[in-house]
Amino acid sequence: MAAVLKQGSSQIIPGAFPKALRPTVKDGKAHFECSKITATGSVTLTGSQPATGWALGFIQVEWIDTNWLYYRGRQNNHGSIFFQRSRPPTRPSKVCRDVKAETDIYYEFGGKPPTVTAADTFPKTLTVNFFDKPGEHPPAVVPNSLTGEDNFIREAQLEFLFCTVLSAREPGPPPEKFHHLKSFYWNVRWQARFLPHDFATPLGAWFVTPIAEGQGSARSHVIEGEPTDKRFKDVLTDLSVRGCDAIIPLYAPDPDGVVQVGKPGRRESKVWETFNLNI
Repeated sequence: MAAVLKQGSSQIIPGAFPKALRPTVKDGKAHFECSKITATGSVTLTGSQPATGWALGFIQVEWIDTNWLYYRGRQNNHGSIFFQRSRPPTRPSKVCRDVKAETDIYYEFGGKPPTVTAADTFPKTLTVNFFDKPGEHPPAVVPNSLTGEDNFIREAQLEFLFCTVLSAREPGPPPEKFHHLKSFYWNVRWQARFLPHDFATPLGAWFVTPIAEGQGSARSHVIEGEPTDKRFKDVLTDLSVRGCDAIIPLYAPDPDGVVQVGKPGRRESKVWETFNLNI
């Protein structure tokens, strides 16, 4: 008899709740940060060897991403800049799997998924930890190429919405078989307006005014069984979909995280423009 999943044995125990912190400006950057979210998942295998290769881990997808930054100069003729970081072509796919390498399935920022070895006996309980702490740190000042003047971050909105799935991987020939056991949704959101105390010293203090309806976080209850959400269920184990980490350099490239002049996702004006958020 080979190993099998013990019916009803899987569980997700929620830990720390993510809290979106008040945005700040320090050392030339705007900081959008949150406290960490944690959880522990487990499942029990019964049966016998051979069972080497069974594994348990979390699969995480980001299924909604809002990410735009608006900069403007000290006065109207100093111009403005708008960075749209969450729409094509800057972000080529709306949904992505949160992985270090695009060939990965499991989210590994909480540690490597535990696996069954040839020395294990049964019943065998596998336990995996999860944590995340998303955030971004765009520059507070960006030069406007049309006016030659510095433009200062004026408003920004960032929203990261995730679904995190506890999933067991059954050994066998490709394609790998995953058993999605339980899941939960969670998100963090920031929106704020910014103004330096003194435009001549942008490394100094800033006024930061959070927009209440755009600032917050949430976590759902634990949901039983395989996800059925059509917005992302087919992405969970699809290796053809780009990983989230592979998308970041497209909208926040090295060395300074600023999309170059003339590239998609960056729009500039010689005046304080009201840019269309939807393009």
